[in-house]
Order: sequence, then structure tokens, then C-alpha cells
Amino acid sequence: RPVIVYAEPFVLGSQGDALEPDRFAGVYLPLMWSPDVCVRVPLPMAFTFQPGDVCGHFSALVGIEGKSGDPPPKLSLMRTGSVLPVRFGAEEDEEWDTVDGRSLLDQYVDVVGDGRPIT
Repeated sequence: RPVIVYAEPFVLGSQGDALEPDRFAGVYLPLMWSPDVCVRVPLPMAFTFQPGDVCGHFSALVGIEGKSGDPPPKLSLMRTGSVLPVRFGAEEDEEWDTVDGRSLLDQYVDVVGDGRPIT
């Protein structure tokens, strides 16, 4: 199953200052598995790193149980005005709206529209 990791745009130092860009946020695809054997609904996770922490933490983002037959929630593929990259999809991380990134994403995840916010 694909995993979508949401995170702050920057890793913060002990004083709350931005040290470096966060490299965890993105869409992770199960590329070692054929898309036809994978669940197409991604698992959303959050990565948090608090100032002063030695390491960050991943948390699964789960909703309350819905009624049987309810469609899965729609997940955003955006972060601070840009699309989340498809991690490890090519030699370098691809933005999913590039040809290669979008092609990979479409194989593993059902994307509604172009994934950008409705304006």
C-alpha cells in the first residue's frame, strides 16, 4: 500500500530556527510489488520533529470508523503550495505532476483531478 508522509517544510533546531529542508514528506510507493496486488488507498502518516528532540516521530493519521460502504477520504498531495514528491520513484525524487512521477502515482493510487487545491 502506498504511504503519504506529511511533515513541516523545515527541520527545526533547539531554538526553533529552520536548520534544513525536511526530506521525509512525500509519497512512498511500494515499487517492489506489482500495482495490481496493492491496496490503492494510501496510508497517511505525519512526521514530527520538535526542537530539542534527538529524533523525529512518525504517527499514523487515522479517521474515525465510517459506515460500511463509505468511500475512503480524499488526501491532499500538496504541501505549502507545491506537490509532494514521489520518493524513490526514479534516480532522483520526482514531483508527481512530472511525466514520470505522475505515471508512477497513477499506477498505485487513485488520484482525483490533478491533485491541486480547488480555487
